[in-house]
Amino acid sequence: MNYPSEEYDPEEESRESLSLPQLLAVSAKGMPWKPNARFDVSPYSEAIAALKERGYSFAEIASWLKEQLASQLNGTSIGRGQVYRVYKQYLEFQHQEMVNAFEAGDVIEAKHVSISDEEAEKKAAEEDETPVPLDKSAGKKSRTKK
Repeated sequence: MNYPSEEYDPEEESRESLSLPQLLAVSAKGMPWKPNARFDVSPYSEAIAALKERGYSFAEIASWLKEQLASQLNGTSIGRGQVYRVYKQYLEFQHQEMVNAFEAGDVIEAKHVSISDEEAEKKAAEEDETPVPLDKSAGKKSRTKK
């Protein structure tokens, strides 16, 4: 039996008998694993909290972080949902640290905020639409009647 100059590949012959969905499944299984497309912003939780306390929206903070960390992103992104999630985790951690200060010797582990990207994005959008109120004495304009 004469085969073409290429080596005989028995897998190639068995693929010919597969249906299109089966072929696509085989092809998909051969694809490399996709790297994490999100940049880990959790180490920047204090900066995120500081900006949020100053009235910045989650979207504005995400944009600011993208600018500041541009050289480290390497094709990954930072979304406002990520910023929202890290901020909520930071608040929970701060709360638990305060509780720990009152409970001698007891260590209360920080609760991980388990929330999907979609849900975090939705909640960030909702909170961004309602800006953080400014300190009334600092942000109040005087009104004079004319």
